[in-house]
Amino acid sequence: MAQWGRIGVQIHEAAAVLFEKSKKTLVGDGSYLGFVTTVLKQVPSAKQPAEPYESFGYLIYGQTASEVWRRASDLMPGDVIVLQEARFKGHKGLHSYNITVGVGEPLVGVVGDYEVKKAKVKVFQANQHVGQQSVELASYRLDDLKSGTVKVCTYFLTPHIQLRLCLTHIAGVPCAGICLITHLPGSFFILTSINLSQSSTLSIGMFPRIIESLYNLPRVDSE
Repeated sequence: MAQWGRIGVQIHEAAAVLFEKSKKTLVGDGSYLGFVTTVLKQVPSAKQPAEPYESFGYLIYGQTASEVWRRASDLMPGDVIVLQEARFKGHKGLHSYNITVGVGEPLVGVVGDYEVKKAKVKVFQANQHVGQQSVELASYRLDDLKSGTVKVCTYFLTPHIQLRLCLTHIAGVPCAGICLITHLPGSFFILTSINLSQSSTLSIGMFPRIIESLYNLPRVDSE
């Protein structure tokens, strides 16, 4: 999967390095939050989270049980995922499984990869099992979420701008485009949108709130 920008690459690389390092030594303080904050400290250009650590960038994906209520962008390596009382039930190969994570303390991790067809996200996260390395690479199938909430946030350069590929509908027509997201609440607009059915190019403009009201575009809000 293509990574969405240099900041995402750096966060993903830092998580992968700490994953390897954890085979020999403790990473962070053993908590989910401790691992993520340790990763972000390795990337000085990333906007650092602050106490009480309720925000991990801009919310791009939200799902509660089987309902997806926010999908502003694809999940990308280097995004931060938060799972709260998330119960997954399904099958892996010939075997059924049933797990619950993020009870009491939210499970916070770094997206390592995302398989769109399987809706499977691989996550670098603190490993809280006794006798094992302190960071693990776990996987979760979003289609198997039966209860609880999954949120995915994206981090930015400290200041201010990132570009991402997005999908939306304009007058009922599916379109792909480049989204420019800034640190300003509601700052979401498409520079160029390609009509997927006709392969024509449409310039949208730079008025996010007006465009949103006219075309019902998703908006990126500050959490």
